[in-house]
Amino acid sequence: MFGAVEGGGTKFLCALGESSGRVLARTEIPTTTPSETLARVIDFFAAQGIPHSVGVAMFGPLNLSRGTTLKTPKAAWNDVAVAATLEDALGVRVALDTDVNAAALAEWTDGAGQECDPLVYITVGTGVGGGLLVGGEPVHGLLHPEMGHLLVPRYVDSTGVADSWPGACPFHGACVEGVASGSAIQARTGKSAKQLDASAEAWAPVVDALAHLVVTTILVASPQRVVMGGGVMNTQGLRAQVATRAQDLLRGYVQAAALTEDFEHYLVAPRSADAGLRGAFALAMRCT
Repeated sequence: MFGAVEGGGTKFLCALGESSGRVLARTEIPTTTPSETLARVIDFFAAQGIPHSVGVAMFGPLNLSRGTTLKTPKAAWNDVAVAATLEDALGVRVALDTDVNAAALAEWTDGAGQECDPLVYITVGTGVGGGLLVGGEPVHGLLHPEMGHLLVPRYVDSTGVADSWPGACPFHGACVEGVASGSAIQARTGKSAKQLDASAEAWAPVVDALAHLVVTTILVASPQRVVMGGGVMNTQGLRAQVATRAQDLLRGYVQAAALTEDFEHYLVAPRSADAGLRGAFALAMRCT
């Protein structure tokens, strides 16, 4: 048996499963304080049966070499020893990675990006993040990719007027996350992405920022596919608009058939909404 934890800003999903992929037990835990939340994670596995290993797909930023969080948007979760806490309590190995790297791993293993090399996974939800796999392995480097905080040009409308909204990111203002995330949309319009009409003008800077992000990943990492998920991407027609704008920005420079002839099958949705949890299982299985 293997354990999987998807640690999010509002909830932790925990599951126990077999290597075949069959899930034996699953629960949802509200994200409160680190001590309370991790204690409930430990209690879940103690009650269901101690797994061989546990994979944790976690919101970041993270120090992956130490298995800890860094300075996060949730101040109470700064510098939390997630991996060591679980390892000490359960007596098993714990593999920690970002939620988006784990989701990329899930989609590469048996999802929409199956065995694409390199593969980029982008999530657009409360925040914006991106994971990168090369040779089927998550890229870490200095820490790990932080694609959501890419600084992009300001959107310019058809009259030549540049968007002057300062953005919602406390670090970078109008980075991709500061313009296109669910929290940015809420801050700008007073409505959630679900409440905002798909034809609203407020979507234009969102599309533009996300298209710049996609184009940058193509030019830097040359992925064979980009998988784009998250709650905001469930907005009707948004993925197609991003693809169209990305093609416009590329101007045919990258002469690959996937980009010039079949972009709708290049920029795709994930196989399921459970990519983070599936990726956590994949991380656990790599601990064997």
